Amino acid sequence: MRWCCQIDGRAWGLTISVAVSLFCGCRETPTTEPDAKLEELGGAIRRDAEGNPITLHFRVKVRVDDEALRQVGELRHLTELDLDRTPITDKGLAFLQRLDKLRRLGLRGTRITSDGLKQLEALSALEELQLASCGKVTDAAIPTLKRFVKLRRLGVHGTGLTPAGIESLRAALPDCEVY
Repeated sequence: MRWCCQIDGRAWGLTISVAVSLFCGCRETPTTEPDAKLEELGGAIRRDAEGNPITLHFRVKVRVDDEALRQVGELRHLTELDLDRTPITDKGLAFLQRLDKLRRLGLRGTRITSDGLKQLEALSALEELQLASCGKVTDAAIPTLKRFVKLRRLGVHGTGLTPAGIESLRAALPDCEVY
């Protein structure tokens, strides 16, 4: 974070104390940190005691695209991510692979496919996955979904999964509520 202001026509940087900076009406220049960019896109971030972003929910869904997920992938401490009803695709899911602490992921109503879900296999801590209204998620996703052995909740209403496919998931993930 950088602060700057002008006094008598001269620019002053970090050498000026915060009190003097506030007194002279300085403004904070925009930061380039990933979480700040995501907040600009309408992201609501909750942080842990150390200040690490742990949950991210977007209020303005249409502004979140595959490129925005590049910044999301930098938030390595995330445990909860809501991407419901955003225009993301399989391309954006690739940026989420490093979120190994992620326990809850909402992808309802996105444009992802069965093939795209393969990019999430590294998310071994995942306990809840919401795929409702993802019509391009079909029975082809079953082998991938079965690998999420820690899942406790899996929302699949409105996907392309068949009743037989859903029963197969329930059998393979007995501790998971598949609905």
